[in-house]
Amino acid sequence: MTLAVSTFYSDRIRCSVDIVGMSNLVTFLEHTEAYRRDLRRVEYGDDRDPKMREYLEKIAPMNNIEKIKKPMFVIVGKNDPRAPVAESQQIADALKMKRRDFLPHVSVPMASC
Repeated sequence: MTLAVSTFYSDRIRCSVDIVGMSNLVTFLEHTEAYRRDLRRVEYGDDRDPKMREYLEKIAPMNNIEKIKKPMFVIVGKNDPRAPVAESQQIADALKMKRRDFLPHVSVPMASC
């Protein structure tokens, strides 16, 4: 939710703290453990359906990085089962390349978030 608000409602916030955020629901589903994937598809949309996949790519914060206008701090637990660490890493890397006011990406060793 933090990434969606930061991307599409940046004018309403001063900054954001992304904790275990999904920067792209397609890559999230691709990297989620198999035992959780079908449950997440019911919740977020089935990435195997071409129309749904196109929609998920369209709304992905990762694919709208230029719309993120406010400072962001990204935190992720390396062993957190809620979202693959790659989701936080890819948004952090993209923000580092684009923004000077991006705060460093923090990986917490345990899933303590």
